[in-house]
Amino acid sequence: MVKSADPNTVHFVKPYYFNYISDTTNLFYQDRQLIGADHETFEILNDDYARDERTVYFKDKPLPTGDAGSFAVLSGGYAKDQNQVYYLGNVLKKADPATFKIVENVYEQDAADAHNTFYNGKHTSKINKNQ
Repeated sequence: MVKSADPNTVHFVKPYYFNYISDTTNLFYQDRQLIGADHETFEILNDDYARDERTVYFKDKPLPTGDAGSFAVLSGGYAKDQNQVYYLGNVLKKADPATFKIVENVYEQDAADAHNTFYNGKHTSKINKNQ
């Protein structure tokens, strides 16, 4: 268990999501404390992503998003907010969040925006609109 957690109040934040743990004053991802996380607004989005009113977390790492309210988990490790797209907690610099979408069953491509394609979080090519 988490050594720095209060053993009398420690519990899982949400049933069946065993990575996020809380006691009366702190939130943790596994055994790592989420510094500054707000108990009142904290919510688990999936096994790896969570947020409170100010911050989005990938596991225990705060993400550089300025908009926790618009943050949404997609699938395949992808997520986005109105400003950026993320893959496994890392910003995809070439991705356009306004047009970014998951692409199902396409060879060597699992996501795309209006200008680019991506596979496993890596930029694979630009879309040629002249073809």
